[in-house]
Amino acid sequence: MSIAKNYGLKFFMHNPADGERLVPYITCSNDIHGDPTVNEGIAEYLENTGPNMAQQLIDELSIFHTETDPDDSFLVNYPIYGTDDFVFYMNQNTLYPNDSMDAFYVTFMSSGGIISDIPLRDLILLLGEWRDYLNSFGSKHNLANM
Repeated sequence: MSIAKNYGLKFFMHNPADGERLVPYITCSNDIHGDPTVNEGIAEYLENTGPNMAQQLIDELSIFHTETDPDDSFLVNYPIYGTDDFVFYMNQNTLYPNDSMDAFYVTFMSSGGIISDIPLRDLILLLGEWRDYLNSFGSKHNLANM
């Protein structure tokens, strides 16, 4: 979980006392004042993304930059939806050409209104780590079929 660690994220499984399915969750490190870091929005998004959705996003985001017309204007807040009300936005860094994955970053907003931007490449790696973590528990958790 090297990318997750870089973003201060830790993956866990909660075992409910009622014997129901495991519940995956993600903690986010706090800043020096004890407040959640800017990566709380990323954690909230991933917590609502099952392994199937994570793989679908990996597949789509990995080629997203190849489907952008180089003559188009730059992307600003292009919505990419997840489950429930969780969404992130694709944006473009004007320092890179349109056909480079490095030109794209994603913006998350936590339920507390904290905004964080991360490179598209890092999001793809995070989704892969989360997918692999969930799959390591088989179908024993509540996101198994999502």
